[in-house]
Amino acid sequence: PFAPAPGRPGNPFADFVAAGTAPPLFKAPPPAVPAEPPAVPPAMPAASAPAGGGSGDGGDAGFAMGAAPAESGPSPPRRQRHARRRSSFSPHKATVPPVPPVPVLPAAAPPTSTAAPPSLERSSSLGAADREGAPQVASERSGEQEAARSPAWSAAEELKGRGNGKYEAKDYAAALQYYQRALGALGAHPLCEAATGGGRDLVAPAATAAGAAAVRSRASSYHANCAAALTQLGRLSEALRECDAALRLDAALPKSLLRAAHVFMSLGEYVRARELYERASRAGATADGANGLRMCGEAEQEMGRVGSELAALRRAGAQCKSRQAFRDLSSRLEASCLRCAHNEALKALRAELLAAGGDFGEARSICLAAIGKPDASGPSHGALWSYTLGRVLYDAGDLVGAEERLSEAMARPGTPAAAKQLLRLAQRLEVERQAGNAAFKRGEWAAAAAGYTRGLQLDPNNGRFNALLYCNRAAANARRDSLLEQALSDCNMAIVLDTTYAKAYLRRAELRLRVGKRQLALDDFGLARRHDPRGTVGAEAAKRSAEVRAAAGSSHSHGYSGGGRLPHRGVSGG
Repeated sequence: PFAPAPGRPGNPFADFVAAGTAPPLFKAPPPAVPAEPPAVPPAMPAASAPAGGGSGDGGDAGFAMGAAPAESGPSPPRRQRHARRRSSFSPHKATVPPVPPVPVLPAAAPPTSTAAPPSLERSSSLGAADREGAPQVASERSGEQEAARSPAWSAAEELKGRGNGKYEAKDYAAALQYYQRALGALGAHPLCEAATGGGRDLVAPAATAAGAAAVRSRASSYHANCAAALTQLGRLSEALRECDAALRLDAALPKSLLRAAHVFMSLGEYVRARELYERASRAGATADGANGLRMCGEAEQEMGRVGSELAALRRAGAQCKSRQAFRDLSSRLEASCLRCAHNEALKALRAELLAAGGDFGEARSICLAAIGKPDASGPSHGALWSYTLGRVLYDAGDLVGAEERLSEAMARPGTPAAAKQLLRLAQRLEVERQAGNAAFKRGEWAAAAAGYTRGLQLDPNNGRFNALLYCNRAAANARRDSLLEQALSDCNMAIVLDTTYAKAYLRRAELRLRVGKRQLALDDFGLARRHDPRGTVGAEAAKRSAEVRAAAGSSHSHGYSGGGRLPHRGVSGG
C-alpha cells in the first residue's frame, strides 16, 4: 500500500492508525474475518437500521473500526457488502439476487511532482542545519540579486576587485585606498539607508529587507578587507576599529571574525583571539577557526614557558653564578619580538627580563616608550604596560612608583591577573619599611630591626629591595656593639643580592673600620665610589677614604678604627 507502515518515522498516517480511524483518502483495510460458506443464499438484514451501526458517514467508519452488522444469521461476504450502495437496500425486500464480488481497487498513485513530501524530506540525507539554512541561503541569494540591480553595487565590487589585485601585489597602501573607495561607492546604494537604519525605524518589505541585509554583509566584508591591509601596514589600532565596524554590520560573517582574531593574535591578546576563532568556527569557518585555535594554544604554551623561566631567574637573582641563563632567554625573546613585531605581550616579557637581570634603565625606557605611543594598539594596551612598568619599578626597589603604576593598571580594562597580588605585596613591604624607619628615627634599634626583618619575610624573591632591607637592618644592629658581627653579615647579604649597591659597600666599610680591618674598609670605600661615582654615596665614600688615609699617615698606626662612629644619613636606602 502507499501508506507507510505504522510506526515508521515520518509516517503521516500513524496518528490515524493509532486512533483507530481511517485517513480521509486512503482507508485502512478492515480486519480479516474468517469467511463461512452460507447455508442459504445471503439475505438482506430484516432490520431497518442501515448497515454500519448508524454512523453518519455512510458506514465507512463502521467498516474501518471493524463493527459488526446489526442482523442475525449468516452474513454475506464482506466484499459484497462493501460494494453495495446504501441506496440499493430496502427494508421491504426479503431477498436480493446475488451480486458478483467487487474487486478492491489499488490505492491512487503518488503525485508526479518532483518535490518530496515532508515526511520524505525529513528522512532524506540532508542534515538539519542544511535544511534550516536552505531558506536562508535562498533569501541571501535573492537579496544579493536585488542589491546587484543598482549601479552602486557593481561599482563597489569593481573597486574591491582592484583592491584585491593590489593586495596580492603587496601594495597594501593602494589596496586600502581601493577598499575605502568601495565602501564609499556602496554608501550610494539606494538600500544603504535600509541597511544602516538611517536613524529611524524602517518597515521594509521582505525583498527590500533581504537586499539591505546583502548590502550590510558586503559592507562588513569591505571593512574586513580594510583591516587586513591595515594589519599588513602595522596600523593595528585602526585595523581593530575596522574589525569592530565589520562585526557591527554583520556579527556572524566568518571573514570579519577571522580578521579580528588575526589582529588580536598579532597583538598577543590570545584570550580575545581564541573567543573570535571559536565564533568563526560556529559561523561556518571550521577549518580556519580550528587552525587559529591551534596557533593560540601553541602561543600560550610558549608564553607560559617563558614566564616560568623568567620567574625562576627572578628567584635566583644575583645569586645565580652564571648569567648565561639570562642571556639565552633574552636572545630568544629578542628573536621572537623581531618575528612578531606587534606582539605587545612578548615586548612586555622582554622588559621584565631586563629588569630581572638588573638592567632597570633599559626596561623602564621600553615601558615608557610603549605607554607614550600615540597609536596604542588593543584595548588592554595601557593596562599591560602600566603593569609591566610597575613590575620593573618593584624589582628596582621603587615601591612608591610601583604602587602608582599598578594602581593605574588596576583601573584599566584587561589588567593582568598578577597586578592585584603584586600591588598588595608592594603596599605591605612599604608599610614594614616605613615602620622600621620610624623606629630607627626614635632610637628604638630593636624595633627597627624587627620591622626590617618582617619585610624580608614577605618576598624572598625581590633581591633588590631585600638588599635595601638588609642594609637598613645592619644600620640598626650596628648601634649595639654586641651585634657588630650580625651587622657585617647583613651587609654581606645585601651585597650578594645587589652587587652594585653602593650604600652597602659604604656601610660595610664603616663596620670594618670599627673591628680594625682598615685595608678591607678602604677597599669597600673604593667599590662604593665606583658604583656611585657622581652620587652622594660616592662622594661620602671618597671623603671617608681620604680621612682614613690621612689619619693612617699622620699616626703611622695600623690599627686605626675610624673614630667608631657610623653616618646616620640614608638609613632607608638609596
